[in-house]
Amino acid sequence: MMNPTKESIIGFVRKQPQLLILIVLILVFTAAIPAFLTTGNIMNMLKQSTTISIISIGLALVVIGGNLDLSVGSLLSLTLGVSLSMTSFNTFLAFTIPLVIAFGIGFLNGWIVSRFNISSIIVTLGSLSAIAGFVQFYRKGNIIMGMPGLVYSRITDARLFGIPSYVIIYIVLAVVFQFILTKTAFGRKLLYLGVNREAAIAAGIQVKGITIISFIICSVLAALASILQGARLMQGSTNTGAGLEFDALTAILIGGISLKGGKGTIANAMIGVFLLAIIINALTLLNVPYEWRNIAKGVLILVAISADVIERRRYGQ
Repeated sequence: MMNPTKESIIGFVRKQPQLLILIVLILVFTAAIPAFLTTGNIMNMLKQSTTISIISIGLALVVIGGNLDLSVGSLLSLTLGVSLSMTSFNTFLAFTIPLVIAFGIGFLNGWIVSRFNISSIIVTLGSLSAIAGFVQFYRKGNIIMGMPGLVYSRITDARLFGIPSYVIIYIVLAVVFQFILTKTAFGRKLLYLGVNREAAIAAGIQVKGITIISFIICSVLAALASILQGARLMQGSTNTGAGLEFDALTAILIGGISLKGGKGTIANAMIGVFLLAIIINALTLLNVPYEWRNIAKGVLILVAISADVIERRRYGQ
């Protein structure tokens, strides 16, 4: 008969293998790199992962619902430029206009996907291209600078126990959306939709509304990430945001969220973000060439997808 403690450990590992991998990697990198587990480096990783963390929360909701949003990177670039431009006129507009634009784009993406039953990959790939093209036209390759000295530029200066306000914001967002996904009717319906769309429709779930809401949340969170980034750096280029959708997708996949939908939580997404952050950070500290970081991301995606396929086959899904 198996020891109860050993059985519980095995059960935990089976349910949360990504968390175990995260712990093992932290221990390995701490032993191999003296500067890895220092206060300064930990804070640096948290700061650098703010944008990708907030985007990953929204993208996780869309993917759990059985869809995919590839437009978040170009949307961040658009709303960042708009937000910085608005600082010359009105601080309030610098906050609100990007969120309104994101709401509209998210609604449009979700409406097209749900109304015409078109693949979300195709729809949001079109959005990505259209938004990126508009950004190139609108900004003409120029770097946009914000107006310093405003409330806008000071929202990320606050600290709580030494932790920057923008780090605290994404932690709060993660907790809030974890609660929404696991403890509310919307979250349960979204998971059910991701498992089986036809069954969700038959059960009377308003699939169109749930889908649109998930896309709106995803887009609005991308815009919020752009506002925080703009307030922190006070500048942005047309390339800002390029590829962020794939970094966020990498994070949520290695965190254990299934690309087929119906599986995962925001906690999974955050574990994936931290996994990606510590791997990239370790490669940086080891002076590994930049190109190898993209190779590492690609390998991580392939491993995550393969693991998901193997698990689904094991359970006959």
